Amino acid sequence: MKRFDITNCDLPKRTYLGFIYHSECSECGSVIEFDFDRDYLSYPSIGENTKAYTVCNDCGKEHFIFIKLSMQAEITENEG
Repeated sequence: MKRFDITNCDLPKRTYLGFIYHSECSECGSVIEFDFDRDYLSYPSIGENTKAYTVCNDCGKEHFIFIKLSMQAEITENEG
């Protein structure tokens, strides 16, 4: 098996990642979530930062994080 790091790849316009990231609101201390199962990244690219946005449900403060996606390909040759 051989592995290759993919360093430059454009993904679909709307990319859902299938996980939820929890953080703490810097304004009120409540738990906030970035739901990447429900909300998508817009025009992400492999190896580049993509900005994600959410709002605290308790105080309304806007929050941003940056996500850098990586990807690998594994190739296994058929040994007939």
